[in-house]
Amino acid sequence: MRERQAHSADDRTRSEPSTNNFALSVAGARRKGRGASPSAQAQLIHLVDALIEHYVSWREECAAVASSYENWSRAESGDRALAFSAYVAALDREELAATRYRRLIAEIAQV
Repeated sequence: MRERQAHSADDRTRSEPSTNNFALSVAGARRKGRGASPSAQAQLIHLVDALIEHYVSWREECAAVASSYENWSRAESGDRALAFSAYVAALDREELAATRYRRLIAEIAQV
């Protein structure tokens, strides 16, 4: 049981995003918007709004991973398979949310 708790903390640490990366992405978008045409500024505003939404979605999925891991680690033997399936599904959703977030950051970097 002690091993699982330590592993859980390790998983959460790996899932922790870098707030600096988020702030740098938004700051970079702001710099790009300075002196840009009104339509380019509108596009950047839209992208930054989407970036915030993607970030929040990713963080929600990170929390779901932590919760489902805890549920799996505490599940009774008869419920472990289902709890593990829920954990794997949560990992898949978190990976998808992280990918969407990363792609949007790359898109903003290209603007």
